[in-house]
Amino acid sequence: MNADDHPLPQDCARTPEELAEYRDFFRDNRGYLLWHVRRMIPGHDHVLVADEALVRVWATWRQPEGPRLAWALSIANNLARDLRRRTREFADEVLEDTVPLWTTPVDAEQHFELRETLQYAAENLPPREFAAILLQVLGYTTIEVTEQIGARPDSVRRYRSDGRKKLEDWRSCGRPQPRTGPGLDPGRGGAS
Repeated sequence: MNADDHPLPQDCARTPEELAEYRDFFRDNRGYLLWHVRRMIPGHDHVLVADEALVRVWATWRQPEGPRLAWALSIANNLARDLRRRTREFADEVLEDTVPLWTTPVDAEQHFELRETLQYAAENLPPREFAAILLQVLGYTTIEVTEQIGARPDSVRRYRSDGRKKLEDWRSCGRPQPRTGPGLDPGRGGAS
């Protein structure tokens, strides 16, 4: 995904309170969403679909009038159906990146590491650090991030730097697993 391909969403989480709410929503509902999508598209990259749905929830944070989890499930259902349809239409082609979440293609090990890192970041980083890192992963520039989270460019750089340091410390400590339990990734100990 290139930031030029998608204009900056007008309804995304921007205020510190909204960023904190989104971080908590991501952390608390990602596991359930993973479980739900895995049931819909077994054999496909359910994690990529679930994470793309979560990114789209962030981009439309102010839009839904009902529960946000229902909104996330609706988005995930549509993405999963689209993936199944494209898989049937292009059965001979490998559709590894049919739902583009990352800015460049990565191999499976890098993909897993990035997902694990984002899960840890959602659980442990302050909301603005998490948002700055997530938006960087999605390919947004510093200026675009400043518009999204309502901070100065220097502050965004500091959030990224502080967040990266915390993630590097986490990696250097043997990368303890993100917490598990209800509402988290069922593959790591949550409800299956």
